[in-house]
Amino acid sequence: MTKRTGGRALGSGRLIRTKRGHGDPVWVLDWRAADGVRRRQALSSDKRVAERMRSDLVNKRDLTLAGLGSIEGMNLPLTDLRDAYLTDLKPRVTKNHYRNVEVRTKRVLTAIRVQRVRDVQTTQILQMRAARVAAGAGHRTVNHEIANFRAMLIWAEKNGLIGQNPLRKIDPLPTDRGHIRRQRRAMSEDEIQRFLVALPAAQTIHRSGSAALTRPRLSRITTNSPCSSWTLNSSNHSPKPTLLKPSPPSN
Repeated sequence: MTKRTGGRALGSGRLIRTKRGHGDPVWVLDWRAADGVRRRQALSSDKRVAERMRSDLVNKRDLTLAGLGSIEGMNLPLTDLRDAYLTDLKPRVTKNHYRNVEVRTKRVLTAIRVQRVRDVQTTQILQMRAARVAAGAGHRTVNHEIANFRAMLIWAEKNGLIGQNPLRKIDPLPTDRGHIRRQRRAMSEDEIQRFLVALPAAQTIHRSGSAALTRPRLSRITTNSPCSSWTLNSSNHSPKPTLLKPSPPSN
């Protein structure tokens, strides 16, 4: 089905294989949306997935022009939506961030067990969250998982893949001191001494003509002693880190 806007026909666009940064090549759709504006949108590194997503986008655009876009957009498979989101995200974030988002969104999709955007409900996310906490996951961890999943839906709505985000608002779990699973504390005197003994063994030796030592850049350790902190000498010119005298407590 081909629609017209402003007297011009809207076709199905062109798929172009493009390489972004250091990531894998992706298929980018060069097309015109329902408002007639030309867009270039990254879809997937897999051509078959990209073609299927192009078909979904074009169908949704045509239905939007017919006044039915919000209904059709909710039929988009969540796996396709996740693939498109990760493809677009990869060249814009660090490898660690990408890996975290990939794992978290997969974990949510596996837990809620729904196939399409229209099937996502707030109650499913709340049940998943309760189950994760009961299994021992921390509040911060679960909050990150749900936030990444919601970010995917927000991205999809912004880019015209879905009619609306089914998870408009979910209050995060509290992360104050009373709800932290592992409380932070200062190092004890014994822990500091054992840390200093183990530090030389953890140094990495790089060989490129001559050996060079890489040491952690640590300048201050907080303790439970009457003195507020100890200063660690980590100069690259010193063959071994040394513990200097305690610094006086700050006011």
